[in-house]
Amino acid sequence: MNVGILGGKFNPPHVGHLIVAERVRDELGLGKILFIPSAISPHKQHLELIDPALRMEMVRLAVLGQTFFEPSDFEVSRGGVSFTVDTLEQLKQVYSGDSLYLLVGMDNLAEFHTWKSPEKVVNLASVVVMTRSGFRPDELLGELESRLVFW
Repeated sequence: MNVGILGGKFNPPHVGHLIVAERVRDELGLGKILFIPSAISPHKQHLELIDPALRMEMVRLAVLGQTFFEPSDFEVSRGGVSFTVDTLEQLKQVYSGDSLYLLVGMDNLAEFHTWKSPEKVVNLASVVVMTRSGFRPDELLGELESRLVFW
């Protein structure tokens, strides 16, 4: 099965998350999409966020009744700073026979090169960049840009 992964602050989750996730799921033929709220976002630690457990509950409610969406507490239950590479390594064990698709917003590309082990991220999952008007791929990606899927 092809498993999509949509992580983030979800502070709060909103209908835009659901709409984009459903379009990507449908067009890429993903069997399901995991919605994974971060415990602590490494690049947004300075932001005041709703408690992780409450954001997790909001995600559960947001995807309730959505057949192909599943809330996941991988990062909230692990606690600490939520690094995507750590989550992908854990998910690779759980979904060992499946293909992982990491869904990220175009606005995240400016920081992608600063993520923990970005090369490993692109090896663990197909990285699908959801384009947004007003954002363009950042030149800092270098060779990693050719390994991203722009949707």
